[in-house]
Amino acid sequence: MTPLRTFLTIARALAKSPMHFWDEQDQKTLLKETDDAAKRLLKTLEQKDLKDTQAYKHLDVLEKSVTEKEIDELAFSQALANLVEVYRQSPPTENLQELLEEINPYVIKAKQRVLEYHIALEQLRKKSKKMSEEEKLKSDRETIKNVGVFYVLEYTLQVLWEFAHIPDEDKKKLLTEGLKTKAGNLPAYLPLEDTFRKELCYKMFDEDLRDKLLHAFYELEEVLYSEDLKAIGGALKAFHLELLKAFQSKGMQTYKAVAYAPFGNDVSVEELVKKIETVKV
Repeated sequence: MTPLRTFLTIARALAKSPMHFWDEQDQKTLLKETDDAAKRLLKTLEQKDLKDTQAYKHLDVLEKSVTEKEIDELAFSQALANLVEVYRQSPPTENLQELLEEINPYVIKAKQRVLEYHIALEQLRKKSKKMSEEEKLKSDRETIKNVGVFYVLEYTLQVLWEFAHIPDEDKKKLLTEGLKTKAGNLPAYLPLEDTFRKELCYKMFDEDLRDKLLHAFYELEEVLYSEDLKAIGGALKAFHLELLKAFQSKGMQTYKAVAYAPFGNDVSVEELVKKIETVKV
């Protein structure tokens, strides 16, 4: 595998989620392959007497940001973005041009993903220093109620219910344009999803709870923008099961809605989970 092809692999992984959420074996494999690829490419540029080039400078930063055991995601994603841009500005071969076009969107998404994650955690750590454990627990429970249920779940549960009852053409409209349904006018889901993740996950002080919620969003996002409506329906179902079980672990026992309650209102989380598990999408 060429070095740039290896960088494409890790860019795809970072575009999906920060390394914290990767499988342990995937971490080891990706980091080793990326470390090796960076060293090989540096050596090639050195042999061609290209140490004074912009490509070498960005690659040097990239190589220093990754080892076989760890990665500085922020430095790596920035250096990779700079490196790709340098190659894009040069007159590449046809094969290299195709690879650069393939890697570029993943590099952009990876940079955004890790920057968002680390800035959010930095802000949470700053806030948490001024709060007691009781205050943080109270804040998390209020976030579950006011954001997790009233802002996120009420809408997304209705989306899941619609996915089990409407034709494919309407599913596409619900995702991209919004749809008028018996329950009301539902706005498009895709533009809201990013806001849901930020408003819910990055207000949680409990690290384990935050990780579970982020994992649920990352898994959903992996298929949400595809054309596979069946896969999207299945991912929506899994997403709700993960969120409800995470909320339940923090004391939420009953689902109480204000606007949308397609699976029943004032029902126990346990009962709601069972209903969702039987949904056919």
